[in-house]
Amino acid sequence: MQSMRKNRWSERFILRPYVTFEGSLCDAIQHTVPLIMLPTHTQDTVYPLPSVCFRLFDYSDVPEVSL
Repeated sequence: MQSMRKNRWSERFILRPYVTFEGSLCDAIQHTVPLIMLPTHTQDTVYPLPSVCFRLFDYSDVPEVSL
């Protein structure tokens, strides 16, 4: 890594979408996030099953977009 740093190597292949918003994020008002306490797992714990939501739309339900 020191050799790469000396050669000014920079990686350009990993996508970093947050860089686009760096100015906005730096100027944003910071706030504290509340602590979320998750219940501990026990043998009696019942987890909800995943569910599938199927929706059928008519073409008139979606507004036409002109490009």
